[in-house]
Amino acid sequence: MASNHSFWTSTRKLGQPDWTGQLPITSKGKNVYVKLEDKVSGELFAQAPVEQYPGFAVKTVTNSSCYFMIQIPDGGGHSVFMGIGFTDQGDAYDFNVSLQHHFK
Repeated sequence: MASNHSFWTSTRKLGQPDWTGQLPITSKGKNVYVKLEDKVSGELFAQAPVEQYPGFAVKTVTNSSCYFMIQIPDGGGHSVFMGIGFTDQGDAYDFNVSLQHHFK
């Protein structure tokens, strides 16, 4: 379900993020997950199932091409939106294009 709600980034904390790690995108058939994994151990921190892109689970941020909002469900019917940012614009581009290509 797409929404016309938009997000803006006002505080850019890439120099002091609350969490850093890997962001692999995995797919099997139509199921796609954006995973947040520890960059050393590979331990799963959280994951976001993505049913369409652009869509509700992953949103671009209106005023920056390096930031996104992802919806993380808690398994109990609730979810939280988490802001993610890339220090490298090329990595942000690759993230965006990977999701676009899957849903084409």
